Amino acid sequence: MYKTTTFVVNTFSVILVILSCRASEAVRFFHHPKDHTAVEGTRTHFTCIFREITDDMVGKYEVIWTKNHYPISEPSNGFDQNRFSFENHYEDRKHFLRIDPVMRKDAGGYRCHFRYKEVDITSDVGILTIHEVPSKKYPLVTLEKSTYSSGDVVRVRCLSEKTNPKPGLQWANNNVQLKPIESEDYTHFWIESTFIATSHLNGVRIGCKLLVESYLAPRYSESECLYITDAKPPNSQTHQKYGSCFSFNGGTRPLTYYLGVAVAQSVCASLIIIDMTNRIVI
Repeated sequence: MYKTTTFVVNTFSVILVILSCRASEAVRFFHHPKDHTAVEGTRTHFTCIFREITDDMVGKYEVIWTKNHYPISEPSNGFDQNRFSFENHYEDRKHFLRIDPVMRKDAGGYRCHFRYKEVDITSDVGILTIHEVPSKKYPLVTLEKSTYSSGDVVRVRCLSEKTNPKPGLQWANNNVQLKPIESEDYTHFWIESTFIATSHLNGVRIGCKLLVESYLAPRYSESECLYITDAKPPNSQTHQKYGSCFSFNGGTRPLTYYLGVAVAQSVCASLIIIDMTNRIVI
């Protein structure tokens, strides 16, 4: 009797192993995660599609996504659950990993894993490459100094952080021809140009564009106002063309400065008239 029972138990175990192997052999990937590039700050996703899934498996199997072998659904692994989301369409056997927004640290290899009872299969790896974008404070346009005299050499620089791929920098919307000279270090790169200070440049700003491949629109930034000490104040047309830089006695001032001066002059004039009236009455 003991031997018969042992035979029955062993036979049952063999049957379970055979059924498990058949199930494992049946489930296949119709679509593996694909290598692709995503622009930093945008959104992206990976897709897994299975085939040969039986009706009794639908809604019961588990799909686990990993990055570089670490489960993404585990917050302890350092994944931001507000950026990573999982979308499952069991009826279509389609499963998605979504990342929004994409960050530089998301670069790496992603896989999906199918698990159902004894069945455990893993997809091919899909490599995510990040198209980096400089942070929002760039481009940064700076003058070597803000105050010049006519005939001085003005040096201006347009700076960006170094990313992969490298963005482009261009001078833009300026009233002076600028020949850019490009330089870089380990973390940043920039274009630099020089020109001669002249009176007609008093109160202008120097503009620069940052262009990123695959990015929707270039970014534009300007320097502070250029101040030519011995220049005449620019007229209203110059103000409209070059922005909010106003000039007073050869310097650049905002519009509020002139409004304040006008109010102060008006008050002083009124006080003088009142004083003269009082003297006449006395």
